[in-house]
Amino acid sequence: MLHDDEVPLRSAKNIVRRLRAAGHRLSRNDLLSSMSFDNSTDTRMLDSYADEDVNRSNQLNDFAQLTRRDESDDRMLVEQDEEQADYLAINEDDELLESASMTNDGDIDDIPTISSDLGNENDVQSPYSEHNYIATDSAEHSPSVEELSTVLALFRHRHKLSKSCINDLCDLLRSLGVKNVPLDFRCIEKNLKKKTENILQGRRFVICSKCSNRGGSLSKCENIQCNFNSGFMSTPTTLCTFKILPELIAILERHNVIPERNCNQFSISDVQEGHVRCNILHRERVINPKKQIVTLLLNSDGIVLKKFNRSVWVTCMVINELPRAIRFDLRNVIICSISMGGSKPKKNQFQSFIEDWVIELQHLELGFHVVPPNLNGHFVQVHAYLIAASLDKPAQALLLNLNDPTGFYSCVRCTIQGPSFTTDSLHNVYSGTFKRLLEIWFKSRRTSYSIHKHLPLIESRLDAIRYPSTTYHLPSQLKFYTHFKGNEYFKPALPLKYFQHLKLLAFAMNLAESFVLHHDTIEIIRMLLDEFDHLFSQLYSVNSMTSVVHSMVHVHESLKDFGPLQNYSTFNFESVIGSLVQSVNGPSLVIHELVNNINILQAATEKIDHIHLHSPLRIFIARLFSTKRQALPKVSSEDTKKSVRLGPMLKLPQDHIVMTYLNTIYSVPFHIHETCWKNKIRFSIYNPNSLSRNCDSCLLFKNQNNETCYGFVVAILNQPQEGYRILVNQIQVNRRDSLILKGRCIINPFIFWGHLTDTPKFVIISLEHIIVKLAYRRENDLFHFFQFPNTVEST
Repeated sequence: MLHDDEVPLRSAKNIVRRLRAAGHRLSRNDLLSSMSFDNSTDTRMLDSYADEDVNRSNQLNDFAQLTRRDESDDRMLVEQDEEQADYLAINEDDELLESASMTNDGDIDDIPTISSDLGNENDVQSPYSEHNYIATDSAEHSPSVEELSTVLALFRHRHKLSKSCINDLCDLLRSLGVKNVPLDFRCIEKNLKKKTENILQGRRFVICSKCSNRGGSLSKCENIQCNFNSGFMSTPTTLCTFKILPELIAILERHNVIPERNCNQFSISDVQEGHVRCNILHRERVINPKKQIVTLLLNSDGIVLKKFNRSVWVTCMVINELPRAIRFDLRNVIICSISMGGSKPKKNQFQSFIEDWVIELQHLELGFHVVPPNLNGHFVQVHAYLIAASLDKPAQALLLNLNDPTGFYSCVRCTIQGPSFTTDSLHNVYSGTFKRLLEIWFKSRRTSYSIHKHLPLIESRLDAIRYPSTTYHLPSQLKFYTHFKGNEYFKPALPLKYFQHLKLLAFAMNLAESFVLHHDTIEIIRMLLDEFDHLFSQLYSVNSMTSVVHSMVHVHESLKDFGPLQNYSTFNFESVIGSLVQSVNGPSLVIHELVNNINILQAATEKIDHIHLHSPLRIFIARLFSTKRQALPKVSSEDTKKSVRLGPMLKLPQDHIVMTYLNTIYSVPFHIHETCWKNKIRFSIYNPNSLSRNCDSCLLFKNQNNETCYGFVVAILNQPQEGYRILVNQIQVNRRDSLILKGRCIINPFIFWGHLTDTPKFVIISLEHIIVKLAYRRENDLFHFFQFPNTVEST
């Protein structure tokens, strides 16, 4: 007696034979979908068991042929794996890709689909059919193979999926009746690379850990005088270097010739206005007044793949002349080299890493030609200069062959002349100096500056802060928070002199990350950090004075040379490198997989700009990579193209103070809404009883007299004649945070206190008058406000 979920033995054997005879995956899928396991078939097979012996010999012959064919296929696969291990197929041509994948040269509509009980394809209702705002292109045609390949490639990168997972996802979509779905990941890869030039052109080397010799063998060093000539004792380092010029040309030819900024003598807002670039520009244009230059910023960092016990080291660059919004996009990042080994590279090895692209950088200074899209096919000669590197302390020691950060004479600015390295806000400030302070405050429990006993009070004050929803990452508990920037909340826990010392750092970093830096502001930052560095060893101990703490005295030099810190922070580089390295799923051929993932992702992002992407798919991609998905619509509609979207309507009683005020202003009907989105940025009304840590109602705005004001949103208006308006209850500012340094009062413009007046002070503004959203904390009737120094980087 068989259970419902069991397959009879004789039927199972017959199924196995038929599956082995199937030529490819699609026929096997069709075979499985059409098979039914009926017990009566087994009964008939028992009755005809004698007839089975008659055909036994023929079946054995067929089985032998299938076995020989499988063995031949296995030998071919082994040979292909050995060939792939010996050759890094970065420039893989279409013929090799076609031979390695099961693709169909015919129309994709001819692909057989698995039969199901869902009914006729025309009876299946679209998930958007219940809405009345479907875009016209959704009804006219289904997404093409190229569009679906692009979306699936981005979906894989976003969620770090394996190739087999994408294969199963493709099978699932086809089984659900979705048209034009690629066969598998190989087909996706082929569709993306079909009309896209492979920019990454590289060479692979094996670096000997003993003599740093470059070779091609993974088993032994090719230097006959090396001790490892007979064989490596440990896993060697594999290095892949790439040509910079093709990547640089591809990026510049995607963008128009960027108008150069004037070197302002009084303010700096970006690297282009820093002293280093301006000095190069003035020096070179003495000879050639029309000389076009671009400048590069270098980063080199390593990531440990713990699941494979491998260390991956990536060196890359960005073009400073690109707009800040797209400068650190993956498709605009230049990959110089990728290495992988069992441990972190040694200093003598790292010099072999940089050898190739250092020589190429010298050639790029001589000039090369590009064809920007706005010059109608005309060439322009461009000269590229590497002006700085943004690195953490260990990477600086590797790149320049300096002492380690814990040793003497390890400060780059103090030992090497010239503005060659920037001060990194991530490693030098947030996870460097301030993390050092946290360690001192937590571990020194019997000292006057210990905050261990006051931790609950500090945590309660931090938890009371309400942040805008555009804040990338909300702070966690202080004992786990290693990137926190000091402020007023340590005042109850720290003695006054220690708190004043902390304010020196907090004030300086707020000013250093402003949108625009004036020269007098840079001088104030120098004074603050010089005093901070001077008092550090006096307040704590000489042993607490580490290399990253000392680097604070050089922050003002980076500001003069390269502008505000957020424009060259390693926050941006680590985000890009981390997303790439985390896409590796297999322990073998890590570099090959990483390079292939970069090529696929760059091809997919380029497809978005060159193909007419289905509207629902474009919205899906935008939501896929958005940190705040509620700011984006879920379906395609006519409102999607508008810059303003409205949330639910709000009904207030007529005797409400807001309605009373509005009825005196408007004589025509109007609607009040709780939420709206302006260019995907959310604004909502103020709710004093809300327990959420996000609040989008506190604003900095301009009033009708062009004065800077602060307030809370109390109503979002939709009036037919005037359009969208915001009703704001203005705040009365009481004071701003300040400190006295050497007889000079220094004001922090980003920290202040205020209160709401007893009689509400309403003002109606347009959405265009909003400057930025603020964070705040309320204590009784007093509000403590915080303005982020910039909106391009979470600090």
